[in-house]
Amino acid sequence: MSKALIAIDPGKGGGMALFVDGRAAEAYAFKEADEAAEWVKSVCMRYELVEAVIEQVGAMPGQGVTSMFSFGENFGWWQGLLMGVGIPFTRVRPQEWQKGLPGLTKLKGADRKRRLKSLAAEQFPALKPTLKTCDALLIGSWATKQGGAA
Repeated sequence: MSKALIAIDPGKGGGMALFVDGRAAEAYAFKEADEAAEWVKSVCMRYELVEAVIEQVGAMPGQGVTSMFSFGENFGWWQGLLMGVGIPFTRVRPQEWQKGLPGLTKLKGADRKRRLKSLAAEQFPALKPTLKTCDALLIGSWATKQGGAA
């Protein structure tokens, strides 16, 4: 029986990635909530054993109250969706899943995000990672190395 892992970057410009039996199978850019929910439900219909890992991010210096509220709303929405369809999930902080990734140490902002996209493209060229899907792919890669949906 195949095991599926959904990796989620819950930011407004975030994405999702599907890993099946430890291998990246799909990358999906988050667009509308109902579209994302349908994708998650379709994963549940295709695989009997499904789990998820979601990035847990806190407030960042200089980030406005409105943007933090919006991020928190997205994070809560994802957790509610996963609970609602019965998918067990774990949370992972960016510092944890990014630990050991080369070339990130001194990068911030857009430069850091471009480096993450480059790393995802090296690992998953067939999925054509974008700025929206790269974090989810790398989170999923980290999770499979930890034993998630192995």
